[in-house]
Amino acid sequence: MEDCNVLDLHSVPSVVAGFVFQFQRALLELIKSENGAVIGVETLDDVSVANTDGSKTLEQDKFTTDSSGKVYADKAHNLLNTMSIWLGAALRGELDITKTSFRLVTNVKCTTGLVRAISDCKSEVEAKQIIVQIRGLKSESKDFQGFIKLINAPGAESMLSAIIVSVCLIECQNDVVQKAQDALPIENAYASNRRQICMMLLGWMLNNAFAAWQKRVPYLVTKQHLINELG
Repeated sequence: MEDCNVLDLHSVPSVVAGFVFQFQRALLELIKSENGAVIGVETLDDVSVANTDGSKTLEQDKFTTDSSGKVYADKAHNLLNTMSIWLGAALRGELDITKTSFRLVTNVKCTTGLVRAISDCKSEVEAKQIIVQIRGLKSESKDFQGFIKLINAPGAESMLSAIIVSVCLIECQNDVVQKAQDALPIENAYASNRRQICMMLLGWMLNNAFAAWQKRVPYLVTKQHLINELG
């Protein structure tokens, strides 16, 4: 029998890897967060950070075993659906876009144009040019048609422009655990145990999230919770 890649035959390993990747990102954000910040997993977004000054960061995490660089391709569900979710929340008044930043995160290098243009955008003028580019895409997909419908809503273009200016692409995230290890606030005496401590914290977060979701409540964790756990 010829060798085969299990990930090509079954999607579950990729889904589970994506879930673990999401918690790795959440742990890194928790370690880096300021005192009083609240980290959410599967609350406002895949990972969210609510700071004490009222500002928020919403993060979409996409883990893939496909190295083609098209995880956030121009007409892909991952990009269009994410932008639709953010814009829809803004239109419903659920987000204050003046106090919210947005992240598109993946473990691979992105090679497609639109997501890079969005991430590199620094002005409203550039954002409006990107919206023109989006309108010029040709697709019959429900994701694309739904996104265009949202853009056509009253006030939507200005909101989308603000979102685009705020979006940051974070790619090639294959060393999230290492980054979390390096950022752990522990004494030098325990430095050799950073890996074990990091794995313990990931398990702690996963167990607490599972317990919260069993009770049908959001999973939220603070820097103080982390400090107490490190105790």
